[in-house]
Amino acid sequence: MKAPKSVRVALLTAASLLVGATTVYAATATVTSSIRFLTHITITQNTAPNFGNVSSGVGDTFTLSTAGVVTDTAAGAHLEGGTTAAGDYTVVASTNQAIGIYADGYTTDGSSTAQAATCKYAAGSSVTCDGVGNQVTIATPAASATLKVGLQIVTTGGTDGVTEQPAMTLHVVYQ
Repeated sequence: MKAPKSVRVALLTAASLLVGATTVYAATATVTSSIRFLTHITITQNTAPNFGNVSSGVGDTFTLSTAGVVTDTAAGAHLEGGTTAAGDYTVVASTNQAIGIYADGYTTDGSSTAQAATCKYAAGSSVTCDGVGNQVTIATPAASATLKVGLQIVTTGGTDGVTEQPAMTLHVVYQ
């Protein structure tokens, strides 16, 4: 059965309204983004940390200060001379953004394990910089400054004449 003409016209009118319907409510906004430019951070090693010579075959914990002085914790004198030096690095960074400095990723080489870094940035004090939670924050860094690094090495006693090189990763990051 065919629908009456008035019903067909009403259905066609309703269908054309739905198909051609447009959104009546709309809004626009201007979105402004920003980008800030900072100097690329660089760390240049001038001098690697050096504990000098220590007694072989003796377990001990040796601490190298940011001034380059080595001390040991075991009974007896296990320091055998040689040249000692704190790590000495040049850090280049923006003067317009705070930086954080920390060490992690300590490794073992032979019988020696690196741990417990200390850092001294420019003319500041020596402070623990062992891991992200103990990072040194420099609110207004210099464009280029000296970073002195000390650390501990725990050894179970190495072999006579062998140089072991436990390591760590030094980070300088923008805050």
